[in-house]
Amino acid sequence: MTIKTLLLSPIALALLTPLASAQTATFTWLDQSFSANDMTPDGRIVVGDSASGGYIWSQEDGYTFIGGMGAVAVSDDGSVVLGAVEDPKTGAQAAGIWTADAGWQSLGGLGDPCGSLSSPYELSADGAVAVGLGWIGCNAHAVRSTPEAELEGLEHLAQGNNRASVVSADGTLIGGFAQGSFSRTPAIWHADGTGELLDPPNGDVVGEVHAISDDGLTVLGEWNGDAFYRTEEEGVVTFPTLFASWTGVPCDLADDGTIVGFDIQLTSRRAWIKHPGEDAIMLSNYLTLLGTEGHPSLLEVAQAISTNGRVIIGHNAFSMGWIIHITPDPDLDGDGTVGFGDLLTLLASWGPCTGACVADLDGDGIVGFTDLLTLLAAWGT
Repeated sequence: MTIKTLLLSPIALALLTPLASAQTATFTWLDQSFSANDMTPDGRIVVGDSASGGYIWSQEDGYTFIGGMGAVAVSDDGSVVLGAVEDPKTGAQAAGIWTADAGWQSLGGLGDPCGSLSSPYELSADGAVAVGLGWIGCNAHAVRSTPEAELEGLEHLAQGNNRASVVSADGTLIGGFAQGSFSRTPAIWHADGTGELLDPPNGDVVGEVHAISDDGLTVLGEWNGDAFYRTEEEGVVTFPTLFASWTGVPCDLADDGTIVGFDIQLTSRRAWIKHPGEDAIMLSNYLTLLGTEGHPSLLEVAQAISTNGRVIIGHNAFSMGWIIHITPDPDLDGDGTVGFGDLLTLLASWGPCTGACVADLDGDGIVGFTDLLTLLAAWGT
């Protein structure tokens, strides 16, 4: 096995630790969960699977168990959850939408089930567009929800099964896979329902689309075993992750371009994080560099990252979900010392502050007294 970013040696750790020591991170097991599948862009609300079906979790309110067969995606404000339910008309599994007012509502299928009606995968920012897979006979079709809370098929591509796995924030760009020449091949669909293979005309490339940036400009996925990103300007660009002989699976990206994902070989998985311009590093090693306590030596799947890059969720197989909170360096001006320049930067940003806002040290969307106290506590360091 050729390793591109191996477990770091003690010497490497000693050299790198000072570079990361100004940042800190906490690791928390979501101990009543089986998985952490999605979160709101600010990282405040997490959804996933539990022994009771789907759950919603927040640091403020803890767990809310919502039943169904699990929860896979959540709208940006946390009010709409996508998951799997038992269809009341047929008793078969179907994609469904949950809200506090209406509970679970089945989205049904395409009319000719194959054991199940449909499977859920992702939601748009407002929760209005759900995407996934629906059956016609035992042929899988990529689907999206309609304003009438039903499913419609997207253009059927290539030679067999299709699936819509992810959707942009505005619901107009959808990604997933079609059945290409050999196996799954990356595919996208547009607002009018038409689709295209990323490797036309036949889809010889093996892979799929796993993520779309909120603005819809960047697509992430796997491409013949390598991780890739795609933009209109650059086309498809592959990049190395951890192990050359494993498959790289990018799962999400933050506004600053930080990507999280995992490498997989058979049943083995290794979670990683890749900052812009840097090599991917095992997520467990990254936490060690930040001095984080209580995390396991092996993290398997890094599922999502908040838009500001400060919250990461994921899960380990046969275990439970977890959440990581990263506190940024209070040296806001990057001069190596926390002092008056940093104080002026913080005061200039006082008030509501979203996105990649360096002065929002506690990540609550507002530059306020907690951030000021954090900066003052680090004064002179």
